[in-house]
Amino acid sequence: MRVLTQIFCLVFVWFGELATSESIFCQAKQRRVDLIGDLAFERGISVRDPQEGVDNRCGTIYFGKPSDEAPLWILSQWASRYNLWGEELQKGRRGERFYENKGKRVSVFPGGRFRLEIRTRPEYGERVRQFYQSWPHLYVEQPVEPGIPLGRCQALRYTLSAKLLYCKNYMDDAFDPSIHTCHVVSHVAVQNRNPESEYYLKSFLLSIPIYDYRYPFPPGEHFVDTGTKEVVTNLFVYGPAGDRLWNGPISSGNWQRAEADLLPYVKEAIGLAGWAGSPLDDWQVTYFIMGWESEGTFDAAMEFKHLRLQAVIEE
Repeated sequence: MRVLTQIFCLVFVWFGELATSESIFCQAKQRRVDLIGDLAFERGISVRDPQEGVDNRCGTIYFGKPSDEAPLWILSQWASRYNLWGEELQKGRRGERFYENKGKRVSVFPGGRFRLEIRTRPEYGERVRQFYQSWPHLYVEQPVEPGIPLGRCQALRYTLSAKLLYCKNYMDDAFDPSIHTCHVVSHVAVQNRNPESEYYLKSFLLSIPIYDYRYPFPPGEHFVDTGTKEVVTNLFVYGPAGDRLWNGPISSGNWQRAEADLLPYVKEAIGLAGWAGSPLDDWQVTYFIMGWESEGTFDAAMEFKHLRLQAVIEE
C-alpha cells in the first residue's frame, strides 16, 4: 500500500494541475504529535530544591488559578543560594505574572510567552568562579511519556522564537572565556527503550543551540558531560551549531526564530556515540530541558514564545 501511495504522489506531481490534490492526499498520511505540553503553564510548575542533582520537590507554583491536574513542567534551580519556592505571585505592568527573588525571576505572559531571568551577582558575590566549581542554573523541564519509537517518525520538528533582553558581564578583567560564560541551553534527552537491545537504557542529550555570551551563534557540541564540576551527568552531548537553526543571532536583541528537523541530528548522535548498530525503533525522546546556566558573574534575561517539539508520524 505504501508503494501505491508513492506512485500516486509522483503521478500528481507530474501533472502540475493536480499538485493541490497531491498535497492533500499525501498529508493525510501524516500525523503530528506534540511531545511537550501545557505551553501556557496553566497547570503550574513543580519546583525542585536548589541542591544540585537532588530531585526534591518543594511544591507547585501557579501563574493563575491552581489546577486540579498535576503540573507537566518542572523548575530546576541547581546550585543556587535562593529558592523560588515560597515567594509570592506578582503581576507586572504588561499583564505578566511572575515569581522573583535575588537570584532569579520566572514570568509567564498572556498567550504563553514566558521569560527566564538569572542574576548571579548575589550568588557569587565578590568571588570569581574557578574551574570545577558548580554554577547556578535556571531550567524549565518536562518528561516526555509515553515515548514514541523514533523509527516511526518521518521528522522531529522543533520551533522556538527567542529574544535576549540583556546579558551583563560583571567580571571585567577576571573574565576568562575558557571557563566563564552565560548561556541558554536546550537539551532533548533520547534513550534506548528496547529491552532486547544491547544498548538498552543508554541515553544521550541532543543539544539545541540557543545563546552563548561568547559567540554570535553558539558552536556545535560533541562531548561527554564529565569532570567540569562537582555534579555531572556523564552523558554524551551532541548538537549542531546555532547558525544551522536560527534565522539570526539572538545576541542582536531582536526576536529570532529557530525551525528545524532534529531527527537527522539524532541519527548522527547515535552513530558518534558508537551505537550505530541500534535501529531508530529502539530510541525514544524521554525529556526536554531549556534554560540558563551562568558559569560566571552575569545577570541575564530572555523571553521565549512559539516553543514546539513534534513527532511527525507516517500513518
